[in-house]
Amino acid sequence: MGWGGDMSSSKHCVKKRKNPPPGQCNLENVSNCCKDGKFYMTYKCSPPMLSSTKARLTLNNFEAGGDGSGPSECNNQYHSNDYLVVALLTGWFNYGKRGLKYINIHSNGKSVRVKVVDECDSNYEYRLPYFNNIVDSSKAVWKALGGLKSD
Repeated sequence: MGWGGDMSSSKHCVKKRKNPPPGQCNLENVSNCCKDGKFYMTYKCSPPMLSSTKARLTLNNFEAGGDGSGPSECNNQYHSNDYLVVALLTGWFNYGKRGLKYINIHSNGKSVRVKVVDECDSNYEYRLPYFNNIVDSSKAVWKALGGLKSD
């Protein structure tokens, strides 16, 4: 999968000043980017989702204890990495409207139909997002698209 450019040039990035909800500041991992009670910029960024929209496919673990950090937002469950599941960025997730629905991903001359089970966000601890076009996917998605050769 390709990717659609620099986040800073995106016209689809909305920023707001807001106070993080109590307990949302991750100070445990030596982060001083966020302090409860202060206002920070938040970003909801994604290019329009069209059939030709390019994205950066990343590998995510949707199982309990994996790097996905918690159960999926759509159904509060973990999912096997053997299933064709993805998490979409906040903008593409569209306030949950794409949750538990199917989308098609095309790469390497292959196509796969995947289920959206979660929202992912490329901005952590109220920092500017790294990319605005991430799709977190299970190992099964990568294998189906020819991206993983073995475990």
